[in-house]
Parts: sequence; structure tokens; C-alpha cells
Amino acid sequence: MVLTLVVSFIPIILIVYKKQQHEKLSKTLLSTIISFNSIWYTVLLIEFAQSILTFNLNSETAVNVISVTLMFIIRFIYLYYFMKLFQLLLDLKLAKGSKNAFLIFGIAVLGIWILGLLEFFILGSHVLTSNLLLYTDILIFFIVIISSVYIIYQTKFIYEQNFRKAIKLLVLIFLIPMGLGFLKWLAGNIIDESTFIEKLSIPFLVFLMNGMMIIWLIFYSNKVNNFKVLGNEKSENKTEDLIQKYGISKREMEVIELICEGCSNKEIADRLFISVDTVKDHNSRIYLKTEVKNRTQLAKLFLE
Repeated sequence: MVLTLVVSFIPIILIVYKKQQHEKLSKTLLSTIISFNSIWYTVLLIEFAQSILTFNLNSETAVNVISVTLMFIIRFIYLYYFMKLFQLLLDLKLAKGSKNAFLIFGIAVLGIWILGLLEFFILGSHVLTSNLLLYTDILIFFIVIISSVYIIYQTKFIYEQNFRKAIKLLVLIFLIPMGLGFLKWLAGNIIDESTFIEKLSIPFLVFLMNGMMIIWLIFYSNKVNNFKVLGNEKSENKTEDLIQKYGISKREMEVIELICEGCSNKEIADRLFISVDTVKDHNSRIYLKTEVKNRTQLAKLFLE
């Protein structure tokens, strides 16, 4: 237990130390690790409070409701930061209306939680809040596992082997403990919660995740010093493929990039210090090589 607690602080120290190497990734990763460890810290805090305090039936129920509420909030904080990491790695932009969907979901969850509190104050029980916490665990397992598998699949578009390997291992740090945690949940009705193995299962998962993160930070984080999101990496890879496929020269690629920016022939000529007639010649050769008929089709080919 003490060893797990000590190990849980080492990744935080390493991330802060290496922060300047890839600042945007570091900030998101730091928040994700802290929120994940906070779930276990909260469990320890609750167990410590229960061991030193004496409760009657009502006060014990009240403490359970407060504990479950705290656990619920911290779990969603972890899920929030993990999804920020997911969004950063894939360079995802929220679709129109997503914020409204999240807001409606949040209101619905809050409504259920309020009903749970009313259940406690009126009936003196906490069945609804306990079940909501259980469903929250299932939701987190599902989202983290599916998201991690998807990111690993997307790494196939990365040409640079070291970068691809570093991102895969980073995602596995979250996937493996969550997968084991999901299996533990599935076996919950089989394993006796009072057994020594069951009591060690959560500290083991925390130790495993932090231990893997320490190894990654020491040996693999330097592979992503020049951090690029997977979306940009895929875009660059596609451009390289198109250059090779159509035999595009360096000057023609410069013209294509300016066309994609929406520049006119005169603007391209001024930017590249060439005549408008030369730009038109480049355009003709580019259209012939890529088998497109106009600027719109050309931009669509290289941007989509």
C-alpha cells in the first residue's frame, strides 16, 4: 500500500520535470494521471475516516452518500481529462451540437443524483446513488477501452516508427489497467470482497498504471519531443503519398499549397516571385498530373 502511494507520485514529478519537451501533451497527461490517482486517494481517505470514526445507522448512511458523491465527481474528472488527451492525440474538433449534447447528459446525471439525495433524506437509503456510481464505472471502462483501441488503430498512419511506438505504449498504459479493472468488475460476483486478493486488486491496478507511466516517461517520452497530433501526421503522410503518386515537383507543391490557401494566380506569383504566366503554366501541369479540372477539385484532393 505504501509502495503504491509512493510510486503514484513519481510520474507527476517526471512529467513536471519533462514539461518543456512537449508542453501541451504534458499538461493534459499530468491532469489525467492526477485525476486517476485521486480516485484511489479518495478510497484511502474514506477507509481511513471510517476506521477512526464511530457511526450510528443514519450517520453511516450519510457518510456513504457523501463518499459516493465524491467518488462520482472524481471519476468524471478523470474521464474528462482522458477524453481531452484522446482529443489532443487525434486532433479532433467537437462536432456542432456536441456541447449541447454533453450539457443535456450532464443535466440528466445531475437530476438522477438529486433524486438519490432525496432518497437518502426521505427514505434513509442510498440505493440510487450506489447504482449510479456502478453505472459510472461501466461507462468509464467502456469509453477508455474503446477510445484506446481506436487510437492504437490510428497509429498505423504514422510513418515514423519511434513516434508510432511511443504513442502506442502511452495508450496501453491506460488500456491495460482499465481492461483488467473491467475483468475485475465482471468477476465481482464470484470473488469475495473480503479476500486478501480482492483488497489488493485496486492498489495493484494503480501501481501497474503508474509503474508503466514511469517506464514510458523515462524511456519513450523523448520520442515525442517534437509532438505532432495523429491528425496532422496522417495529413502529412497523405500529402507525401500524393506527391509520389503524381510526381509533383517542389515548386508545384508550393503552388498547390497556396491554391489550397485560396490565393489567386496574382497572389501566388507575388508570394513565389514568379510571373502570372509561369503560375498558369504550373497550374496546367498540376491539373494534368492530378487529373483534376479546377482549383476546387485540386484543394479537395489535397485537403480531405
